[in-house]
Amino acid sequence: MLRPDGVAFAVQAFLTLQRHCSFGLAPARSWFDRPGLRAKRTARKKASVSIMKEPHLAPVKKHSISGLVKTGVVSSANVRPVALLFLNGSCPRVSISPECFVRLWGRAHVRICADGGANRLYDGCSDDQNARRHAYVPSYIVGDLDSLRPEVLSYYSCRGTQIQEDRDQHSNDLMKGIRLAVQQLRHTSQETSLPDADEKSLPAMVLLGCDGGRFDHVLAALSEMHSLEYPGTLYMLSSSSWTTVLTPGMHQIELDLSCEGATCGLIPLAGACESVTTSGLQWNLNGHRLELGKFVSTSNRALESTVHVETSGFLVWTVEQHL
Repeated sequence: MLRPDGVAFAVQAFLTLQRHCSFGLAPARSWFDRPGLRAKRTARKKASVSIMKEPHLAPVKKHSISGLVKTGVVSSANVRPVALLFLNGSCPRVSISPECFVRLWGRAHVRICADGGANRLYDGCSDDQNARRHAYVPSYIVGDLDSLRPEVLSYYSCRGTQIQEDRDQHSNDLMKGIRLAVQQLRHTSQETSLPDADEKSLPAMVLLGCDGGRFDHVLAALSEMHSLEYPGTLYMLSSSSWTTVLTPGMHQIELDLSCEGATCGLIPLAGACESVTTSGLQWNLNGHRLELGKFVSTSNRALESTVHVETSGFLVWTVEQHL
């Protein structure tokens, strides 16, 4: 499994080496410098300036993955069901515990497989006493369908799964799946009369199958999480950690220390983050500037069940889990 903070440490070392050595390489575009994305990030950073100057006026966005999957744990940040998105990585019933999988499935309002993610779900839910395939039928399969096996397509389509073939080559299957999930979640919020801006009430999206060993797939998921125009929260859940992107502003992260942590990290993948302040960590930040190639917070440790993060820019938060 590629641990995000470990990957960031390796990238940090490479960028530091590159800065001090002359390789004769032409400057490359940023991973996250897609058309229009930089302008969106700049606008949101400008909007966050007043929040950073007057933090008492800022809304606090709450995050909790244990509140979604642990019995008896109720998180005010996740009072709605979740949307599950299965990717073509590791088998979802292997990447997380069976108990965690069953609870997430039960809370899901919509379940989407991104192309080959349907193969992973099909293979992971074999016809045995504990995991019958017919009990785990996704709502949608979306993508160019070049990875979807014929028997999987036939099995799910006969059981009511909607198949949406999308051959757009300017976006990958992950992007197509997330777009469909956002569309379905917005439709849900309208049906239940929830305002789009009410982040505490909107369902969260959970990505499963991101840890298939492909570094470019991990980066693609993180890139899409940065550019996502959905006011709810998107979690990337793997066998050893969960990850989300913190937008500019104030965040409260709720942890169950019996099954989450302590190792965690804060990584600025979308450019320099001018000011980051935290509480609840072993090595807290106090207005520090984070930037790949200079200074990042990896292999930090969560000491408290509530971690507060105030950031002027986009940050990847990742923490170990064994739910």
